[in-house]
Amino acid sequence: MKKILIVIVSCLILIGVLYYINSDQKRGQEDLQALFNRWDRGEVEDSEKTKIMNTLADRLRENPQFSIKEIEEISKFFSFFEADSLKVIQYIENPEFYGSSGRESFHIVVYNDLVEIIDSRGSMRIEDIKRRDEHLYYVYATDYRITNITGIHVFKIEIEDGQTLDWSSLINKERLTDNFQYDEASEVLY
Repeated sequence: MKKILIVIVSCLILIGVLYYINSDQKRGQEDLQALFNRWDRGEVEDSEKTKIMNTLADRLRENPQFSIKEIEEISKFFSFFEADSLKVIQYIENPEFYGSSGRESFHIVVYNDLVEIIDSRGSMRIEDIKRRDEHLYYVYATDYRITNITGIHVFKIEIEDGQTLDWSSLINKERLTDNFQYDEASEVLY
């Protein structure tokens, strides 16, 4: 009889713990969704944007096996790019409130357990990602900051030892002709 009582109590405790964990994750998802709803409506101050994106990155670190559907439920302004184990989450602000060239972009790279923000308050729209080697990826993107000229970003993302993410431009500015301009600050080719 004592054994049955111990098993029942143990099961109830386990159920309680699982319920708490599940409700905590749901609450976290709802909190994030509320933040991005405010952002999508243009109600977020500039000082809050990076904090909100850092909160999302922290949640991704806690749950690196997230589903794209979970992120899509947070905001319709997210888009996703995948190449094998590398995932890039792109958020571009709502043009209705921030304008087509005034809206800012944010990009988070997820590689297994590694989560890093690589673009914060930029103006980059990813077009494609290609795997070049086991831990090397090329990213092709456009820049929309200047409305009458489209800029080009071409950069690599390299994963070192599965723990360090390095990203840098692949555009060789020394080999450019006079027809092109290269903005070193934003690493954009015009």
